[in-house]
Amino acid sequence: MSLPGSPKNGCGIRPMFRLMTQLGRLRRLIRAMTGEDAYERYLAHWREQHSGDGPPLDRKTFYRQQQERKWNGINRCC
Repeated sequence: MSLPGSPKNGCGIRPMFRLMTQLGRLRRLIRAMTGEDAYERYLAHWREQHSGDGPPLDRKTFYRQQQERKWNGINRCC
């Protein structure tokens, strides 16, 4: 079934919208897998749990603390 005024071959708005939606989901998945969305997740958590504790960390401080937590100290099992 095609929309009135849309091409008969199915190259209308709906397939393009569907493609853009799927690409957006793929982008969010990749950002989550690589940790690129860590600051946005931190802000969401901060708003829900710690909004009365003062202002949130800025992006630069947040990533610096993440790197220090990851690389400082003993990080092995034995």
